[in-house]
Amino acid sequence: MCRKKVTINSDSGGLLPEFKRGESATLLSERVRQPVRPTTGKVVGYFPSCKSKRSIAWESQLELKACRFMEFSCGISFFREQPCVIEYLFENKVKRYIPDFEVELRNGERAYIEVKPHQKLQNPEIRNKYIAISEQLAERNIRLYFVTENEVGNVNFQGNLQLILPYNNEYHASADRAIFSRLMKSVHNISAIEDLLSSKCTLPLIYCAIRNHQLTVDLQKPITLSTQLSFNHKESGHENCITTRWFTLID
Repeated sequence: MCRKKVTINSDSGGLLPEFKRGESATLLSERVRQPVRPTTGKVVGYFPSCKSKRSIAWESQLELKACRFMEFSCGISFFREQPCVIEYLFENKVKRYIPDFEVELRNGERAYIEVKPHQKLQNPEIRNKYIAISEQLAERNIRLYFVTENEVGNVNFQGNLQLILPYNNEYHASADRAIFSRLMKSVHNISAIEDLLSSKCTLPLIYCAIRNHQLTVDLQKPITLSTQLSFNHKESGHENCITTRWFTLID
């Protein structure tokens, strides 16, 4: 398999990817290494991504939780695992680094995602390494974001994502969608899921609407019949559109 390499060093002047600038990440779906095999005490697997149109390999429970988040977030149009090999300068040595994920945002920006337990990022040596990588990537306007259990590990949040992610646009009959469309035009009497059910909406249709950001709910609380909701007529700027569940180590 061809390994896509990104080199960062002062001699080359910065970032030199082997693909053309501006080329969509959706055209580069191959990972640069095979996922690790399951061993004693280590659980690995594959996440079925409709957004990326293939199964995404994950190598820890935390990576699986991050996959659910990236699949749901309306600010992310595409993601893939182990996207490239990065050579960077750290402590006067050239070292190699493979990001956990690459994402393509809806605004066209590409960024890398590193998924790590919060405690590991408190280790000075590990933190300094990632700061060095972040700074050298930033020189070429590429961001390295970090996701820990603090961002995606909430039990209710993950439980809700597991509940709603299987429901996509193709799940429901056109008659059900027509009912939902009519309800969106008269929302003054709708405040909870049970209100929609009494208006002849099906529960799977409601889950589909939450999954596709037509309905906004508090995902930090378990979804129940009494869950409060609101209709969302635009995909941007609402509670379900969560692309803030990551952070950087540099300004």
